[in-house]
Amino acid sequence: MLSVKNRPFWLLLSAETISALGDMIGLFSIEWLLYQMTGSKWLMGSVLVAFSLPEVIIRLIAAPLIDRVDRVRLMSALNALRFFTLLALALFAFTRTIEVWHIFVAAVVLGSCSALFIPAGMALVPNLLGKQHFVRGYSLMDGFTNTARLLGPVIGSTLVSVSDPSAGIGVNAVTYALSAALLFLLPKQTTSHSEREQLSACSWKQLARDWAAGFLFFRQVPALFVIMILLAVSNLCFSSWNMLIIPLGQEVLNIRAVQIGLLMPAFSLGIITGTLITSWLGEVRRRRVLMLGSFIAMGIFIVLMSMSREFILTLCLFFLLGLTIPFFNSYSSALYGQLVPDNYRGRVMSVRLLLGQGMIPLGGFLGGVVSESFGLPLLLLLSGIIQILCGLIGLFMPLLRGIDGDLTPLAEQIQKKLAPHPTGRVHATPR
Repeated sequence: MLSVKNRPFWLLLSAETISALGDMIGLFSIEWLLYQMTGSKWLMGSVLVAFSLPEVIIRLIAAPLIDRVDRVRLMSALNALRFFTLLALALFAFTRTIEVWHIFVAAVVLGSCSALFIPAGMALVPNLLGKQHFVRGYSLMDGFTNTARLLGPVIGSTLVSVSDPSAGIGVNAVTYALSAALLFLLPKQTTSHSEREQLSACSWKQLARDWAAGFLFFRQVPALFVIMILLAVSNLCFSSWNMLIIPLGQEVLNIRAVQIGLLMPAFSLGIITGTLITSWLGEVRRRRVLMLGSFIAMGIFIVLMSMSREFILTLCLFFLLGLTIPFFNSYSSALYGQLVPDNYRGRVMSVRLLLGQGMIPLGGFLGGVVSESFGLPLLLLLSGIIQILCGLIGLFMPLLRGIDGDLTPLAEQIQKKLAPHPTGRVHATPR
């Protein structure tokens, strides 16, 4: 088990948990505010595009910097920027001077910050833990943040019911300030002389080389590239409808705000349960069946959600959908933590997130258009079928058998191939 004396890891875990709690409080409040102002599912999907498109672009341009700067200070600065953005949005909402474009501007800023905050946090975890604790570390990170995501919508819906959306947005701003303060308590990262030389020599050409190195890494483990594509498909399906929970509750299930606020907590409770199971299991040898079986199960539960018109049944399906996710996500993250060398981790994690989440803007746009034209049930049905088909294809791909078994020899081989020379250049053994 992880030591309670590992103060840096628990500080990072606390900071990300508080930030995740605020995310869900603010997300519910902003969604409610926008739906209250416009009643448009297309605009709700467009907000997701406004958030995720700059996230993809910033990640493409600037994410290699994660390996060149102090990741802790970077995350603190990004949370400070998110605090001031949401504080301004809360004041506009409270004074009834808010316009739709204010929400879109805030979404662009928040998405831009998320582009660097998430991969920086993912890349930081292995620096704080031993290799034998990667799965449990990522599982704990998922478990705590998803516990926060369980509570967030409940708090957000309560604030909307007893006050108004500005209260939830303001609380979200405060959580970012607290998270930034906790991150600031983490020890400053030390950099070698060669790393400082690389930072001072940073240029667009160097950033392009960094991105190329991140992409070319997947030549070492093609199976990780396939897993990344499956994640992109899953995000396309999920993002097409996850911003439409409020219309789903009001138009399809005919339920109140407090009941709508229970749907995402049920989903998060499922993730927590799945996370506890994966943490208990630890490392397993047959990762492929476990990961892809859960991927197919996600699609099945989404198909069943498309047919449900009862609140209790839908609540249970949200829980089951969440239950399946850690079996894919935790083991996927652990694979990256085990196989990617530290000097490549920020770049590779950024490529992973770029390609894995690059479908989110498209999913949000298509989800808004399809639901506005044909209704939410058909959108859910199509999303579930696509996920099931892709999971079945992956299950029968011989290439993915490479993620099973003991990966230590492969990790050592990759480390040797990509070991930096004293000059700072990477030695790549010819294939």
